[in-house]
Amino acid sequence: MFWFITVLVGWFFRAEAAFAPNIPLNEQGQSGLSNKGENPSEVNPEQKMGVVPPILERIAFCESGNRQFDEDGHIIRGSVHPPDTGRFQINKAVHATSARELGFDLDTLEGNTAFAVHLYEEQGTRPWKASEKCWNK
Repeated sequence: MFWFITVLVGWFFRAEAAFAPNIPLNEQGQSGLSNKGENPSEVNPEQKMGVVPPILERIAFCESGNRQFDEDGHIIRGSVHPPDTGRFQINKAVHATSARELGFDLDTLEGNTAFAVHLYEEQGTRPWKASEKCWNK
Protein backbone atom coordinates (compact mmCIF):
# COMPACT_ATOMS: atom_id res chain seq x y z
CA MET A 1 0.00 0.00 0.00
CA PHE A 2 2.82 2.43 0.89
CA TRP A 3 4.40 1.85 -2.53
CA PHE A 4 1.11 2.65 -4.26
CA ILE A 5 0.69 5.88 -2.29
CA THR A 6 4.32 6.83 -3.00
CA VAL A 7 3.80 6.28 -6.72
CA LEU A 8 0.50 8.17 -6.70
CA VAL A 9 1.98 11.14 -4.82
CA GLY A 10 5.06 11.10 -7.06
CA TRP A 11 2.85 11.09 -10.14
CA PHE A 12 0.78 13.98 -8.83
CA PHE A 13 3.80 16.17 -8.09
CA ARG A 14 5.38 15.25 -11.39
CA ALA A 15 2.24 16.22 -13.29
CA GLU A 16 1.95 19.38 -11.22
CA ALA A 17 5.52 20.38 -12.09
CA ALA A 18 4.77 19.83 -15.79
CA PHE A 19 7.54 17.33 -16.35
CA ALA A 20 8.17 16.05 -19.84
CA PRO A 21 7.26 12.38 -20.33
CA ASN A 22 9.85 9.79 -19.42
CA ILE A 23 12.25 8.89 -22.18
CA PRO A 24 13.14 5.21 -22.49
CA LEU A 25 16.54 4.16 -21.18
CA ASN A 26 18.87 1.67 -22.85
CA GLU A 27 20.22 -1.52 -21.23
CA GLN A 28 22.87 0.52 -19.39
CA GLY A 29 20.19 2.78 -17.88
CA GLN A 30 21.23 5.78 -19.99
CA SER A 31 18.94 8.02 -21.96
CA GLY A 32 21.05 8.36 -25.08
CA LEU A 33 20.39 12.09 -25.16
CA SER A 34 23.23 14.00 -26.71
CA ASN A 35 25.18 16.84 -25.15
CA LYS A 36 24.85 20.32 -26.62
CA GLY A 37 27.49 22.66 -27.97
CA GLU A 38 31.09 21.83 -28.70
CA ASN A 39 32.05 21.09 -25.10
CA PRO A 40 31.19 17.43 -24.40
CA SER A 41 30.89 18.13 -20.66
CA GLU A 42 28.11 20.65 -21.32
CA VAL A 43 24.75 18.92 -20.86
CA ASN A 44 21.44 20.42 -21.92
CA PRO A 45 19.24 20.63 -18.77
CA GLU A 46 16.06 20.99 -20.83
CA GLN A 47 16.72 17.66 -22.55
CA LYS A 48 17.61 15.87 -19.32
CA MET A 49 14.57 17.17 -17.39
CA GLY A 50 12.26 14.54 -18.88
CA VAL A 51 14.52 11.59 -18.08
CA VAL A 52 13.60 10.68 -14.52
CA PRO A 53 13.91 6.96 -13.75
CA PRO A 54 11.33 5.60 -11.29
CA ILE A 55 13.98 5.05 -8.60
CA LEU A 56 14.79 8.78 -8.70
CA GLU A 57 11.11 9.58 -8.24
CA ARG A 58 11.14 7.48 -5.05
CA ILE A 59 14.38 9.13 -3.93
CA ALA A 60 12.91 12.61 -4.44
CA PHE A 61 9.89 11.68 -2.36
CA CYS A 62 12.11 10.43 0.48
CA GLU A 63 14.62 13.27 0.31
CA SER A 64 12.31 16.29 0.12
CA GLY A 65 8.73 15.10 -0.07
CA ASN A 66 9.23 15.58 -3.83
CA ARG A 67 9.41 19.36 -3.39
CA GLN A 68 11.96 21.89 -4.61
CA PHE A 69 10.44 24.76 -2.60
CA ASP A 70 8.59 25.09 0.70
CA GLU A 71 5.20 26.79 1.14
CA ASP A 72 6.87 30.22 1.33
CA GLY A 73 8.80 29.71 -1.91
CA HIS A 74 12.16 29.04 -0.22
CA ILE A 75 14.31 26.25 -1.54
CA ILE A 76 14.18 23.06 0.52
CA ARG A 77 17.41 22.64 2.52
CA GLY A 78 18.62 19.61 4.42
CA SER A 79 17.66 19.57 8.09
CA VAL A 80 20.71 17.42 8.94
CA HIS A 81 23.04 18.79 6.23
CA PRO A 82 22.07 22.38 5.26
CA PRO A 83 24.14 22.25 2.02
CA ASP A 84 21.69 19.58 0.75
CA THR A 85 19.50 21.43 -1.72
CA GLY A 86 16.16 21.04 -3.46
CA ARG A 87 14.06 18.14 -4.62
CA PHE A 88 16.93 15.64 -4.66
CA GLN A 89 18.82 17.16 -1.70
CA ILE A 90 22.00 17.52 -3.76
CA ASN A 91 24.89 18.56 -1.54
CA LYS A 92 26.16 21.90 -2.82
CA ALA A 93 29.41 21.60 -0.85
CA VAL A 94 30.24 18.53 -2.93
CA HIS A 95 28.51 19.13 -6.27
CA ALA A 96 28.01 22.89 -6.85
CA THR A 97 31.14 23.37 -8.97
CA SER A 98 30.56 20.39 -11.25
CA ALA A 99 26.85 21.22 -11.57
CA ARG A 100 27.69 24.78 -12.59
CA GLU A 101 30.33 23.58 -15.08
CA LEU A 102 27.70 21.31 -16.66
CA GLY A 103 25.21 24.17 -16.87
CA PHE A 104 22.88 23.12 -14.03
CA ASP A 105 21.44 25.52 -11.45
CA LEU A 106 20.74 23.37 -8.39
CA ASP A 107 18.36 26.02 -7.03
CA THR A 108 15.87 25.49 -9.86
CA LEU A 109 13.60 22.46 -10.18
CA GLU A 110 14.88 21.84 -13.69
CA GLY A 111 18.55 22.09 -12.76
CA ASN A 112 18.20 20.03 -9.57
CA THR A 113 16.32 17.30 -11.42
CA ALA A 114 18.64 17.27 -14.41
CA PHE A 115 21.74 17.10 -12.22
CA ALA A 116 20.17 14.27 -10.19
CA VAL A 117 19.69 12.34 -13.44
CA HIS A 118 23.31 13.09 -14.36
CA LEU A 119 24.50 11.85 -10.93
CA TYR A 120 22.37 8.73 -11.27
CA GLU A 121 23.78 7.97 -14.72
CA GLU A 122 27.32 8.44 -13.39
CA GLN A 123 27.07 6.90 -9.88
CA GLY A 124 23.78 5.06 -9.61
CA THR A 125 22.00 5.53 -6.28
CA ARG A 126 25.23 5.95 -4.26
CA PRO A 127 24.74 9.72 -3.66
CA TRP A 128 21.44 8.96 -1.86
CA LYS A 129 22.70 6.02 0.24
CA ALA A 130 21.75 7.77 3.50
CA SER A 131 18.03 7.63 2.64
CA GLU A 132 18.10 4.12 1.14
CA LYS A 133 15.88 2.62 3.86
CA CYS A 134 13.11 4.91 2.67
CA TRP A 135 13.33 4.53 -1.14
CA ASN A 136 14.57 0.93 -1.43
CA LYS A 137 11.42 -0.82 -0.20
